Amino acid sequence: MTDVIFSFLDFVQKISCAQCIPCRIGTKRMQEVLSEILAGSIDEDGERLLRLLAEDIGYSSKCDLGRLAGKSVDTCQENCVSL
Repeated sequence: MTDVIFSFLDFVQKISCAQCIPCRIGTKRMQEVLSEILAGSIDEDGERLLRLLAEDIGYSSKCDLGRLAGKSVDTCQENCVSL
């Protein structure tokens, strides 16, 4: 599931209109933190950062694409064992 989320964040970055900072910068930062978590080089603070980013992006993006990116990471983090 985490691979799907990682790929989805990449997709969002490519098709984003880049008009709002949460989607333009936030999805890139979420992807960076997620890759660090998956590599095992980040601790609970990194996971907490990922959750905060996901929540903020999920609520503050101007479009549904950005909101979906944040909410999908947040949902995965709640339900995925490996994350």
